[in-house]
Amino acid sequence: MCVHDENYSESILEMAVQHFPVVTIDRRLKGVPISFVGTDNEAASRELARYLLDRGYRKTCFVKPHAAETSTLQERIQGFKKAYNEYGLFADESLWITDIRATLPAYHQYRGEQQLAEDEEKIIEFIQKHPEIDSYFAVEYSLARIVYTCLRKLGLQEKCPVVCFDGSDNIVQESMFTHVKQNEKEIGSLSVRILADEIRGDDEVKTVLVPYHIREMTRGGRQTESDRMLKIGKSVFTNRFKKHTLKEISDRKLKPVGLEWNIQRRMRQNGYKQQNADCR
Repeated sequence: MCVHDENYSESILEMAVQHFPVVTIDRRLKGVPISFVGTDNEAASRELARYLLDRGYRKTCFVKPHAAETSTLQERIQGFKKAYNEYGLFADESLWITDIRATLPAYHQYRGEQQLAEDEEKIIEFIQKHPEIDSYFAVEYSLARIVYTCLRKLGLQEKCPVVCFDGSDNIVQESMFTHVKQNEKEIGSLSVRILADEIRGDDEVKTVLVPYHIREMTRGGRQTESDRMLKIGKSVFTNRFKKHTLKEISDRKLKPVGLEWNIQRRMRQNGYKQQNADCR
């Protein structure tokens, strides 16, 4: 699988050459004929950045790990910049924190708490150096937690909001940060279905973008006055040569052996809209 700072995995490329059934999740391999299921990261990042811009925040610190080549991160950067451009502004990259290592697998595994302490020290120093920063946009939930910890140590946690991708599920539905909530269950289900189709001989390369939500921060398990679920994702199902509608997908009769599927019901429950998808 591809990890942070990797565009391609040699093992996946080898399987693609051998026409082995493969479906990637979350990270797409551009230029490689492999099916993909995930979130429209650029659109989601744009909407999350606009959430801050709509509320008057203009000096947002974009926070990402020390990983330059991951496709998912590149898409989130592009979406962030696009939101600023739509407001007639330019994202000030001098206010960005782009070298956090504690969440990267290699550093987390071998350096653990030491790396985390170093990153926190670095972030605190950066915050103190840039008092003009009024908000923080983290590309991952774990990064948001690290930033929040640093803000709390400086007594700035109430002054500077933190938004991020993903959150921590809990039984009382509390949400620590306003965040992009990806539909992980649907992503997984559709990935398995596509993989099962490929195992039966379907060689169509597909791209599915599953709807996401912006979930606002809650306090004490209760939604704030403005808290709401904004359904802003679009689900598209495309390949290089054909156009599909979601109804066409749901009408397909083939079912994976040993699995029960009710795609139409799941689409209705998750608010899918039937539409033609543009080829990419």
